[in-house]
Amino acid sequence: MQSVYRIYLFLLFIIASVSVQAQTAKTYFENGSIKFRLKKYDQAIADFTKAIELKPDFTDAYYFRALVKLRLKDSSSISDFTKTIELDPKNAKAYSFRGGVKFTLKHYQEALPDFDKTISLLPNYEQAYFYKGSCLMELKNYDESIVQLTKAIELKPDYTAAYYQRAITQYLKKDYSAAVLDFDKTAQLDSTYSIRLFYFSGDAKIKVGQKEAACADFKKSLDAGYKPAEEMIKKYCQ
Repeated sequence: MQSVYRIYLFLLFIIASVSVQAQTAKTYFENGSIKFRLKKYDQAIADFTKAIELKPDFTDAYYFRALVKLRLKDSSSISDFTKTIELDPKNAKAYSFRGGVKFTLKHYQEALPDFDKTISLLPNYEQAYFYKGSCLMELKNYDESIVQLTKAIELKPDYTAAYYQRAITQYLKKDYSAAVLDFDKTAQLDSTYSIRLFYFSGDAKIKVGQKEAACADFKKSLDAGYKPAEEMIKKYCQ
């Protein structure tokens, strides 16, 4: 009987220890989340790491540690997003963010499956279409890039980055008339979006015979500090 009682006490101790450990992991996670919002990124990573050490299957701790690393432009965030996906295969944003890191590393072909998975889980997530289209542009698959960027714009009609990227894609495809329309739309949404915006817009307009409008764009580009525009002004606008 005494032996049974000892076993009972031992089991209670084990259960209590696991509960305290889980609670401590949760506390570290909550503290890390607060520090993340306060932009104390190194401290946040330390807290999320402690939470993971105490609870190795703590999905949110991996995910938020990855987000902090993303803010710090630390490519090791990929491994944390990967672990998040292993623990939660339906976390669409984890696929998208992992793909985004691969994109910044110029691993365009490797990033595509992450954006495809994101789209399958979250069909209306415009950012996944944007990055998929951007990868395809870098891989010189211009037609399919335009399809994906157009979908991003359909989902978010004021998506400045998507208009600009589609304009660049059309420019590279030498569809200058279509590029002009998208450069103008980009400028309408945000005339300061890129220092190269009016330079490429002006060059596309030269190619479709809109010299006066092109020269106005080159001047804007030069005023914005893009020096190559000066040569275009000398060449076309004197």
